[in-house]
Amino acid sequence: MSSSDVRKLFAWANPVRLLPWDHTWVTTYDNRAVKYRSISEVTSRGEDYWFCWGDFHVSGGSPEHPDGSIGSQDCNLSIAKCLCRPNLASNVQQDTCGTIFTYAVDGVCHQLANQVLWSTEGVGSSALTVAQARGYGASTFLYGSYGFNRTAWVQRMATCRPTGQPSGSGTNLMATALLPDLSGDEFEDNARTVLRDDSEKLNRLLKLRHDALTEVAKFRARLLASESSMPSAEEMNEAYNKFFDRASKLLGDESFTKIFGVPPAEPVNIVDAEQFARASKRED
Repeated sequence: MSSSDVRKLFAWANPVRLLPWDHTWVTTYDNRAVKYRSISEVTSRGEDYWFCWGDFHVSGGSPEHPDGSIGSQDCNLSIAKCLCRPNLASNVQQDTCGTIFTYAVDGVCHQLANQVLWSTEGVGSSALTVAQARGYGASTFLYGSYGFNRTAWVQRMATCRPTGQPSGSGTNLMATALLPDLSGDEFEDNARTVLRDDSEKLNRLLKLRHDALTEVAKFRARLLASESSMPSAEEMNEAYNKFFDRASKLLGDESFTKIFGVPPAEPVNIVDAEQFARASKRED
């Protein structure tokens, strides 16, 4: 990796409207030090901004992260840009989405930000993730750290890593509708830590997660069958909130908050209805 490929990536968070979780995105610049007012200003200064299924934000800030910062780490910029094209909104074209091809079906902003941040993995250091964002446990419960379409993500990593061989234009939404193998991921690791003294409750939680993943797979299957059968944001949120409610009753308030990153007894509504509506209009 040449020195010109080494850049620092910054991960950011701000609140989703009236909900207990954070939207996340990634930049090559520190928006606490410099305030670019538009994406055109960002690109004119030679910087990059990954929308991550969100809008353009001058800066960040949320209840738990007043300045919006949730991490920074050196990356291989060529890999970051290969994984996901920066400086265009995610609903414009497919290469701006990593392998989160369909918002709320393959993942949400947390998973796409993580895909960009995978380029920060280095010798002796693991890749930065947006694990500090509110609601991260809830989104990884449903989609894992890097998205539901595990097959497509593995192929994208192989294409973009320096020693990998290009594998064509990548895998599309049709790649797989099967349940991904998410065993041992961040969600499970955190759940095992919190519930280390209660193996029965842990097993029940992981079974509940399997059931939730099955529900996600059903929504994906409907989309694969026909765009006309695409579920609505309201339908998906209703289904997912039932799993969160069951988890809250199983775990109790304290453990639920530690594992899911949101308070219990509030609708999580992990699917942003406005973003979902915009995403469904994308033409590839």
